[in-house]
Amino acid sequence: MSAQDAKSKLYRFAGRVVGKCLYESAHGTTYRQQLPARLAKSFLAQLVGLRVHYKHFADDAPELYSSKVRKKCDTPDSLTK
Repeated sequence: MSAQDAKSKLYRFAGRVVGKCLYESAHGTTYRQQLPARLAKSFLAQLVGLRVHYKHFADDAPELYSSKVRKKCDTPDSLTK
């Protein structure tokens, strides 16, 4: 198993845990499972069916936003292409 496969399986497992907690919080009648985590705005937007906008990354991943997204948006040539 490669490192990429192991990482993919780890993300898949984490997604299942988050999904189970969210599902049981919404539909649990016998007990509620709390999810003490701060979820990214882009992830929450997808959960409720909104389109993910590049401005979500300003809060979710400030390093990515400042190094890639903002520079791309501030370049006038990127808007015309």
